Amino acid sequence: KRGGWEVVDAVEQLRTALDGGVTNKSTYILAAEASRVIVNKQRAVEILHEGLAHYPDDINLLNNLAYTLSQMPEETGEALKLAPRLEEVAVGNVAVMDTLALVSVRAGELDKGEKTARKILLKVQPETPAWFHARLPLAEIAMENEKITDAMNILRDILKSTRGISEEDLFAANSLLTRARMRLADEEKKKGK
Repeated sequence: KRGGWEVVDAVEQLRTALDGGVTNKSTYILAAEASRVIVNKQRAVEILHEGLAHYPDDINLLNNLAYTLSQMPEETGEALKLAPRLEEVAVGNVAVMDTLALVSVRAGELDKGEKTARKILLKVQPETPAWFHARLPLAEIAMENEKITDAMNILRDILKSTRGISEEDLFAANSLLTRARMRLADEEKKKGK
């Protein structure tokens, strides 16, 4: 949670624990999350697969695996294959719904992703991390649908309320906003010619 060098240290300590034979479910979750945060998503996927070998029906491991895979363009298909199992438990579970929304958007199923994100918004309080997470895919959908101004408005709105939002999520929102601004500038240049 603190970020920085401590995440790298946490990865090493957790990996040592797993290599030493620890099979505690939370160790797999923490080791994978720490690996994902330091942008070693492939290692995070390996750790989550190891965890699922010990706990094949664990929804948290499965959810984290689908979430991590959805952030890897070459693995979106595998993330999509996990969606039906997650959909079975998604009702009322905002974290799983969040993952399903992201998986749908990244797999190009924009309508499904939008419906899921909007369901989340009905369940969460405004200006919370869950609200931020639900609106981020809506901005991605707007970008995909060439509604650049809509995407920018969503992103500006969520970036006004950043208390409790992870650095990773803030970076993702700012990165998407930068892309939107660049696309809008390109469109304006083309109109000017």
